[in-house]
Amino acid sequence: MKKLFALPLFLLLMLLSLPAFAEMTTLGKFYVDVPANWIASEHDGGFSLTSPDGKCAAGVTIRNTTERDSLSFASTMSKLMGGTVPRKVPGSSAFVFLADMHGTPTENVVHVLDGQVLLFTVSGEGEQYLEQLNRISATMNSSDPAYARMFK
Repeated sequence: MKKLFALPLFLLLMLLSLPAFAEMTTLGKFYVDVPANWIASEHDGGFSLTSPDGKCAAGVTIRNTTERDSLSFASTMSKLMGGTVPRKVPGSSAFVFLADMHGTPTENVVHVLDGQVLLFTVSGEGEQYLEQLNRISATMNSSDPAYARMFK
């Protein structure tokens, strides 16, 4: 009997220990599970999220591009930003590079598909928000079919 009681209690404690998330939030053509107390804002072609203390930000932008592949676009951006050599994201056609933007470290993921580029950027002190950033990345999508394919 003690084992039967212990399992539900353990599961409840696990759920209570997870970081709080708001419901799925719509930001223009995008939707994402925004962490509790984060500030969300829309901009043309994307959205940005800022941590409660302002020390971390994440953003998504989708734009048209003449570049035909992710590596070419990532290399160009990285060079302009004085960043690292882009490396392939395992299991994806995206590339990631690190850069320093106005004294703030950024991690930039670039994915080019059919004349559109998706740029997912995390800046600031992201390490302490790693769990929330992973959740943001895993849940973001778009109601626009042309954009939604970029998240697959």
